[in-house]
Amino acid sequence: MPVFDEKGNRVDMNSDYPILKDLDEIPKKSKKKSFINNISMVSIILTAAIVILLVISAMLALKVNTLNQEIVSLSNVKKQLASTQTKLDEANSEKEKIKKELSLVKNELETTKIEKDELDAQVQQLREAAKKKPQPTAVPKKTNGQKKK
Repeated sequence: MPVFDEKGNRVDMNSDYPILKDLDEIPKKSKKKSFINNISMVSIILTAAIVILLVISAMLALKVNTLNQEIVSLSNVKKQLASTQTKLDEANSEKEKIKKELSLVKNELETTKIEKDELDAQVQQLREAAKKKPQPTAVPKKTNGQKKK
């Protein structure tokens, strides 16, 4: 049985070399199909796996970057907390000093009040004693010839 090509011409099967077509003679659809047909299924699966792994690694890199930024911000917060704690300790020690000074002032005030009460009692006693004793009449002082100016 004779063999025919795409144009309908008879092909000689006894020839050692096959008949090659020019690139212009090959339809474009068959070129695309031949390229897709030449790629093996394993290559397609491996390429898809590599793309998926690249996407996953990019996402993980972004997460790591975000976590590093959070770590830096947390270390800054830790430093601020330490400085605030130091200030708080200083404020507490100052507060204690002020409390001690206030208690000393209160004690001095109480002592002063007690002394005032004692002095008021003594003044009252002196007034009562002065009322009981007759007071001498006031004697005008003589001036030695000096005039008041």
